[in-house]
Amino acid sequence: ALKIAILAVDPSRRKTGGALLGDRIRMNAIDHPNIYMRSLATRVSGNEIPEHLEDA
Repeated sequence: ALKIAILAVDPSRRKTGGALLGDRIRMNAIDHPNIYMRSLATRVSGNEIPEHLEDA
């Protein structure tokens, strides 16, 4: 069976630290045995790549 992995990264707003796009939150509702969804925010890393990307 086909399996799909999604690593979604949402940059954070510099002023508030909150999610800039917010679309990744809605995708957390994906519930299927063949789909792996990991949603990551950059938060205070000051970088476009989240610090915990390797853990995903």
